[in-house]
Order: sequence, then structure tokens, then C-alpha cells
Amino acid sequence: MFPHIADVAESNNKRCTTCAVVGNSGNLKRSHYGPLIDFHDIVIRINYGRTKGYEADVGTKTTHRVMYPESASYLDNTTSLVLFPYKIKDFLWLIDNFKQG
Repeated sequence: MFPHIADVAESNNKRCTTCAVVGNSGNLKRSHYGPLIDFHDIVIRINYGRTKGYEADVGTKTTHRVMYPESASYLDNTTSLVLFPYKIKDFLWLIDNFKQG
């Protein structure tokens, strides 16, 4: 399933070169890290933390969200859901959504 030698020796524009993982803590308030966060190729946000009104501190870019599946219907079409199912309800949600196409 996994190659014996990882193909990571050469850089490739199809790979993420930098990423930022942004949580929902109040620690970023008044940090002015927004431009630094948005500079990254990939921005992973935890749960459904708000960015509107806090752009200067948390940025505007979101490429992936890690969250409960019940919240996934609120994602825009530029953001991917990263799902870590761990309870029966998560798996049932996943099955139901695949049935719907």
C-alpha cells in the first residue's frame, strides 16, 4: 500500500510547500498575523472558527477545515473537509452523504 521509498526528494509544484494550522483560540486577537497566515500555500483551520471581522489577525484564506461532519454543509466550494470520523454518528453521516452523491 505504501512505497518503500517516499517520493519527497525533489520539490514539486503539486505539493504543499508551506502550511498554517489555525485554531480558534483568542491568542491571535490583536496579533496582526493575518497576512502571514494567508501567505501560506495551505491554510488548515480547526472547526468552524470565524474569520469575518478578524481578518487582520487570522487571515482570510482557508483551504481545509478539520471539523465534525455535521458542520460540513456550511463550507464554501473552495474549502475541503478533513474528516476524522470516530463515533458511529460520523460514519452514518458519511454513508448517507455518499448515497446522495
